[in-house]
Amino acid sequence: MSLEQDLKRLRDERQQKFNEEDWEGALQIHDRILELSPSPLRYANRGSILYRLGRIEEAIAAYREALDLDPSLRRAKADLERLEGQLEEQQQQQEQQPEQKETNLPLPDQNANIPESQQEKLNQLRDDRQACLQNEDWEGALAKHDQILEIEPTALRYANKGSILYRLGHFSKASESYRKALELDPTMEPAKRDLERLEAQMEEEGLLRGGKQDEKEIYEKIELLRKQRQEKVEQGLWEEALSIHDQVLALEPTALRHANRGALLYRLGKHREAIASYQTALGLDSSLEQAKEAVTHLEGLLEEESLLAGSEQEDGSQEELARQITQYRDERQVFIKEKNWEQALAMHDRIIELEPTALRYVNRGAMLYRMKRLQEAIDAHKKALEMDPSLDNAKKDIVRMEKELQKKRAAQEELITPLVDEPTEKEIEEKLESLKSQRQEQIELNNWEKALEYQNEIIDLEPNALRYTNKGSMLYRLGKVNEAILCYRKALELDPELERATSDLERLKENEMDRLREERQEQMEEENWGQALYLHDIILALETTALRMANRGSILYRMNRFQEAMSSYRKALELDPDLEKAKEDIERLQEEINQPQELSAIPEEFEEDDEEFFDAVPVDEAEEMESANELSAVEEIVNSLPTDVFEGHKGEVTDIQIVANTSTLISTSKDKTIRVWDIESKECLRILEGHDDWIRFLTLSPDGTRLFSCSDDWNVRAWNFDSGQCEYILEGHTMPVLHVSTSPSHRFLFSTSRDRTIKIWDYQNGKLLSTLEGHEDWVNHFIPTPDGNKAISSSLDGDIRIWNVLGWRCTNTLKGHEGWIEFLYLIQDGRKIISGSSDNTIKVWNFAEGTEEKSISTNTALTDMILTKDETKVIAATKDNTIRVWDLNSGECLKIIRGQNSITAKLALIHNDEYILSSSLKGEVNVWCISTGTKIAKFNENNVVNKFIVLDDKNLVIGACRDNTIKMWNTEKCRS
Repeated sequence: MSLEQDLKRLRDERQQKFNEEDWEGALQIHDRILELSPSPLRYANRGSILYRLGRIEEAIAAYREALDLDPSLRRAKADLERLEGQLEEQQQQQEQQPEQKETNLPLPDQNANIPESQQEKLNQLRDDRQACLQNEDWEGALAKHDQILEIEPTALRYANKGSILYRLGHFSKASESYRKALELDPTMEPAKRDLERLEAQMEEEGLLRGGKQDEKEIYEKIELLRKQRQEKVEQGLWEEALSIHDQVLALEPTALRHANRGALLYRLGKHREAIASYQTALGLDSSLEQAKEAVTHLEGLLEEESLLAGSEQEDGSQEELARQITQYRDERQVFIKEKNWEQALAMHDRIIELEPTALRYVNRGAMLYRMKRLQEAIDAHKKALEMDPSLDNAKKDIVRMEKELQKKRAAQEELITPLVDEPTEKEIEEKLESLKSQRQEQIELNNWEKALEYQNEIIDLEPNALRYTNKGSMLYRLGKVNEAILCYRKALELDPELERATSDLERLKENEMDRLREERQEQMEEENWGQALYLHDIILALETTALRMANRGSILYRMNRFQEAMSSYRKALELDPDLEKAKEDIERLQEEINQPQELSAIPEEFEEDDEEFFDAVPVDEAEEMESANELSAVEEIVNSLPTDVFEGHKGEVTDIQIVANTSTLISTSKDKTIRVWDIESKECLRILEGHDDWIRFLTLSPDGTRLFSCSDDWNVRAWNFDSGQCEYILEGHTMPVLHVSTSPSHRFLFSTSRDRTIKIWDYQNGKLLSTLEGHEDWVNHFIPTPDGNKAISSSLDGDIRIWNVLGWRCTNTLKGHEGWIEFLYLIQDGRKIISGSSDNTIKVWNFAEGTEEKSISTNTALTDMILTKDETKVIAATKDNTIRVWDLNSGECLKIIRGQNSITAKLALIHNDEYILSSSLKGEVNVWCISTGTKIAKFNENNVVNKFIVLDDKNLVIGACRDNTIKMWNTEKCRS
């Protein structure tokens, strides 16, 4: 076994010990890892484990070893300082009270007299408390701290409780906690100082008056105000947030609240008032380092902008200044809501003239970027950084925009060749800017037809590869797929290295090639050669080969366009000089051109990879003729099978779900709505609206009280199932969201997106907890393991990644597929991974080892893949119009089912996996017997199904259809 495999095995074993909270066992395994591969980070982690065991001196030694190897480990430095301080404090307490050592309360983090089970609980509570403190969840931290105090009360812990209570503004309770600390240890000088300062503050602010009932009422009112303030902050309504914050301050002023008031004033551009608030905060608590930094920064900013100059007369003008800024802000907000960026920018520039700030220049840059004025946007961000070099986001935005601008200019320099008497460069630029602005307005209104008109005008003025690519995207949005393909090909002719056009064309090839071949074949059978040529040229745009170019010559010959046919044959020979049939046809064509007479034989069509014979009888048709008697009996059965239809959606139905143990069905659609149906009555019970683009997928909570939907509007929405109200919106993805799911513990919500990320959200409140990055293309699957400790993801980049929930880090990447991964399953209680890829393979992986166990060749691309309930077989539909059954253990193909009239779009299993249900791209739904491979039923619905739901106990199958309906079939008569 290799070193890497040894390390991986040990890391997994250590993780298991972590999950069991067996810290001694984890330490032993970690030490073996250190022996094999020592590193600074591993020594720091050893310190963390030792700390959990209460072995502080050894933990300090481990952290020092880490820093000797890598002095830049900031986290290790911070942990080391904290532990050294804790150890020193313990030693001082022991020295100060040697006679009472035996009777003293236990010192912090000493565990000599604590049962092992209690010590483990203490370690966990400390970790939980630390997490709350880092998230500034003071209420949560206080709850955990109180539990620690119940197990092991110490003077230091009572003092720390006082500090938490102070943060919460509970001054009276904080004083009591500090006094309790001093009762246990009268020598605690920090607790004495904090108590004196707190009592002085309380006396000064009159907070000692009143009883417990008064304090409770104040606390409840403050909590209400804080929630209201948070809502305004999230909406960006800073004036209203400040007004509410001032009410909180009036009820219970604290240093932290005065500092937060300064932050709100800074957002509003009121720098002098912000400084005053920060200074008030420092007067109450001089240890607030962030407040000190803010004052220094603001004073420097005011001095630089010469805003400190003035007199009492200026103070009067300040009020007028504030009034004008408020007026312009309100007007700007109206224009922003209307997406009138030109007018919004004009108002914003007036605000900057009155009172320039770094943040306002950043916002100016954001508006200019929206208007596609890249250079001006970059200049605005640079101005912001001159005023405030600490704006990291502005730095990142500049880098991104400069790259975008560089590409744009490179394309322009390569492609623009001005002619005599054409408009000047300035006139062209002005016209382009106007057209782009108009186009953007139409895009934001989802008016793609009008946006396309403007895009065509832009291309007429100044064509380049990127603009043809964008035109292709618009055409695709409008459903004009054939035109989109030709547009992408034009883009690649101008710039063969344009990755976006290449990837989009590649995906279209996978999705559209078979449809185009079928349509071309139909036109040829009807001898509609002009339309056949048009379709063939689109196929050539997707993928140019010598055979296809020769076939183009054959079509042109049938149209008597001999010279063009000759040209196509010659291009075929340029691509493949050994193409003998093309040579023969050129010779015959040359004779025909030179000596007009009837040819004894017309040019022959060519076989493309054994996939098409222009004059042959289709394979499906031949099979149906051979079994005509059998099929007529089947059709008689099928015609007697009832079909129910659910109608109401105005767009293609994309997903359906059944609410467990109910007769309630939920559907999503490209019409941007979710519908709730009663299966028995076929009635629509409720319509949920709110998404701004089509909805791809939905998932239900296990208790059926909440559902989550993801959309091309880049958002996930959480809905209350009973009321139909949207509880919260998960915003953060920067491209369409492809999938959403919940963790087994229902603590987390996961979403995957075309923006190449996975986001982890809090299931209860929708708060973003983490963003997982690493994939290089769309992330289409994210599956947690049954125990909830790990998860797997797949992407169009061809990789499978394994993630550890602890810290949300990638622990392994499974590489092996050469195409994108389309299907992913986790089986055998998380021991195996099954993946299906566009590289025509299905792979079986060992989850624990991260190794490939088996690779099954499917010969052609997969269109759908499912597993049997016992997880021993995989059933896949492929683009050769077959359905194949493989044994996962042996990799043997057990059955090949032929007879589908076109490519299979979707599969399902019914009646205890005895039968396969398939939907073809020509709209036929068939039922096949797995054991014999024969067709036993055929539903002529003339509709393509996007998803099946099988209710075996009710003999029902429900299908989400592309004709905007949901269909339900009774399968009882399909039973043998």
